[in-house]
Amino acid sequence: MISLERETLNQIQTASPFQNYPGLRSEAEKLHRATKDHFENLSFYCEISMYLGLRAKPSAEKVKQKIAIGGVVIGRKSDDCVLQSSYSFCLFKKDTIDSAIQRKVHFDFENPSTTNRNEPKPFHHLQICGKPAPKLASTPGFKHERLSALYPKLEKPRIHTPPMSLGLFLDWVFTEFPAERSADLVRNDSGWCSHVITAEKLLLKPYYKAGHDYFNASGQGGGVRPVSTFMRSQIYNE
Repeated sequence: MISLERETLNQIQTASPFQNYPGLRSEAEKLHRATKDHFENLSFYCEISMYLGLRAKPSAEKVKQKIAIGGVVIGRKSDDCVLQSSYSFCLFKKDTIDSAIQRKVHFDFENPSTTNRNEPKPFHHLQICGKPAPKLASTPGFKHERLSALYPKLEKPRIHTPPMSLGLFLDWVFTEFPAERSADLVRNDSGWCSHVITAEKLLLKPYYKAGHDYFNASGQGGGVRPVSTFMRSQIYNE
């Protein structure tokens, strides 16, 4: 739902803990103003600094690292439908984007109605590496050779994931960094938490219900198991 993405932008503007991430708040404010009267497509990018913190090394010195997050959402306003989305995460070794890239992933969604059936893929999936966000690629200091070792042109395998939205994506980022105090302030904010729960109900509830309905059609109670497998019918939409 594209209205859900706009509400996420509003939450970033209004929830007080986001003041600790001025780049993220500034980007949200800019996009919220730009999409006030016409909101179908969204393109965002920002850089934030966070303490990584490794559970395996709890006593290690905490060092801030740069994270570049971005995304593109293509929607249809007439029925509040998201046709395509991509949320990217790029982790640098230091607090600068000219340092080594340690991780680069992105979460993609492609509407089943537009999927190329000659190339099966989960319509919700995670890809390792991939191309950098255009704004990241054009940022002074970014070194493309840092990314080449991760083979960005290799698109497979695509790893199935539950549905994602901007709000769920950001909450995932904040959850992944337990050493980041500012992230905990966001996650524990009642308004933000309520928004994430709303996103989960809108996106995850029907997703898991589809799986529940599939497995309930197993012959018990007179049901008939579908001919196709769960992975093919529910994940790859064959």
